Amino acid sequence: MTESQVVNEWISEGKLQERREKLLRLIQGKFPGVVPKEVVQLLNQQDSLTLLDTWFDEAITASTIQEFVAVLRR
Repeated sequence: MTESQVVNEWISEGKLQERREKLLRLIQGKFPGVVPKEVVQLLNQQDSLTLLDTWFDEAITASTIQEFVAVLRR
């Protein structure tokens, strides 16, 4: 059996979308009403699973939205 490149791309895109949604849910729940639109846009455009995972971990420990935004600017 051979792997389908198209199917693999769909799977990869699904993983990216899931990570983006979880990160957005975390920061919007942790910092309700203060997440800048630019942050939401940046997260929705990120194509690196590794970076999204890193940002998720940082969001867990961030005390303020400003602290989390500083992580995004690194």
